[in-house]
Amino acid sequence: MKTKKVMISGLAFDSHFYHPSHWLSFLNSGEAADMAKLQFLAKQGWMVTKIKGVHYLCEESEPMDVKFAIDYCDHVDDDYFKTFEASGWTHVDSVDYIHLFKANLDATPLVTDQETRLEKMMHEQRRFGKYTLLTVATLLLVNWITTIALNTEHRLFIAVMIAVTGLSLVAVVFTLLPFFGYFSRVNKIKKQRI
Repeated sequence: MKTKKVMISGLAFDSHFYHPSHWLSFLNSGEAADMAKLQFLAKQGWMVTKIKGVHYLCEESEPMDVKFAIDYCDHVDDDYFKTFEASGWTHVDSVDYIHLFKANLDATPLVTDQETRLEKMMHEQRRFGKYTLLTVATLLLVNWITTIALNTEHRLFIAVMIAVTGLSLVAVVFTLLPFFGYFSRVNKIKKQRI
């Protein structure tokens, strides 16, 4: 059976645009854009079967007109999945607290009220806020040690500390961007409530 890997664009962001032939479609990221991408692929005969690392694994299948949705929940049990199943949603795969579902186009949305959506986005914002604080604190500590290392004559130690500083900076970016993405989504939902 043929498989295809499809990159996850970043679930923290909120781009609703996805059109495969648009020249800027590679820039669009977010949960809605990913779900639109998976829906398009299902119509083309590529059904997502698994979330693996930073990509969705799709298998060649009969073309289907279905929609997809993501739900975030830390502690799940059989009742959690049965609730969605009763609403017409089929569990595709889960990674940690992220759960992917598919359903017919006429199925009720997973999250219908803004309060639940806001609660889930605020939970994700807090989660990435903690990660961001940890990575920024690590970067500051590594930067301080690197500054001390630059005043020594140990070239290997200096090279190692510069490399560690670079890796720490990458970690900050990969936690800070999702934090701001969820922060933006929380503010958008709060404005819609007013």
